[in-house]
Amino acid sequence: MDLEERARSFFAALGRSEPHAVLGFLSDGAVYDVQGVLAPMDKATFERYLRGVRQRLPEASFEIATVAVKRNVTFVEWQRRGRRTDGSQDEGEGVHILSWDQDGRIAHATVHTKRPVLRPGELN
Repeated sequence: MDLEERARSFFAALGRSEPHAVLGFLSDGAVYDVQGVLAPMDKATFERYLRGVRQRLPEASFEIATVAVKRNVTFVEWQRRGRRTDGSQDEGEGVHILSWDQDGRIAHATVHTKRPVLRPGELN
């Protein structure tokens, strides 16, 4: 399985604002951890997080700077550009560390980002 291609497809889905497509990349027991923003999230909480992000940032795209693969882990360095609902520009950058299961789904994601869209306490 080509994990670099899977990672790139995951980011393409993130950029298209398609929560269903994004969630399809996660295993049923996946944990998604946005460091310093929220406690680690299960799949249902991550879906709420995605919807909250899209309410604030309806337009976004990701540019992948680096993808490195080691066994079942991908390291993805990225930049995000978008427009917030108030019309202001949004930019961010970060790193995703994605651990994949044997079915090619994300079992664990750790995210480090300099400018999160949602801050602690903003997820309902």
